[in-house]
Amino acid sequence: MSPVKYMSGIFAMALVVRLLAFWALPEPHMPYNAIFAYVKGAHMLIEGQGFSDISFPVYTPPLYSIFIAIVTVLFGDGILAIKIVQIVADSSTAVFLYLIVRKVFDDPTGLMSGGMWACYPFTIYSTLYIGTEAFFTFFIALFVLLITYGIRNDKWYWYCAAGFLLGMATLIRGTTQFIPLVLPLVLFASRKEGVHWLRNSALSLVCFILVILPWGARNYIVLHEIIPVGANSTVILYGISEPLLTIETRQKELARLFA
Repeated sequence: MSPVKYMSGIFAMALVVRLLAFWALPEPHMPYNAIFAYVKGAHMLIEGQGFSDISFPVYTPPLYSIFIAIVTVLFGDGILAIKIVQIVADSSTAVFLYLIVRKVFDDPTGLMSGGMWACYPFTIYSTLYIGTEAFFTFFIALFVLLITYGIRNDKWYWYCAAGFLLGMATLIRGTTQFIPLVLPLVLFASRKEGVHWLRNSALSLVCFILVILPWGARNYIVLHEIIPVGANSTVILYGISEPLLTIETRQKELARLFA
């Protein structure tokens, strides 16, 4: 069977499983970070306040709020369309995983990996609520896929595209912001004779910086603060403190914290 048929089968299986979960499972509770970071930011964009407003959330990077705003403008207010797009994106991630593992190992291992992702409960559930996980893994999987192609083929454009996608992932969740510092070591360790690992690392880094730079520049211009990606590390650190140890105080403190 051709890889295209395998890809189609994995995507279809992942899509059907997620749509069934969407139909069968109850509506998840929307957490505070979704309300006050993502949804609030999206509504500010829709209402024309935009990034120039100092109250635009900087706890997390802005790309997920932009996504919510775009989907809301195109399909109307509500989370149904957001969930559908997340379901399609995460189903695509299963295909990307198949391609990555197939490239590194073989077809059977790739099929097993893609099938496991398609049926893994936590990846299914992540598509059903307002959260960054589905899109974050979508971009990370694409990044890894393109880096894999780049290492195998030593084509500069794969590394440029990979850097761009890593920047997009970082503008969804800032946890990947330091990967460009590690990437040269990975490329050096996996280099072949004649492979321009230093050039490729630099190209990825430049494209990565070009993607995240506008957001960091906005934060400096509007807030007069150096916030390259997000400030949510302070919120996470505060989350383990005594005022947030009980449900009652957590609800009170989080509402004040994200207001």
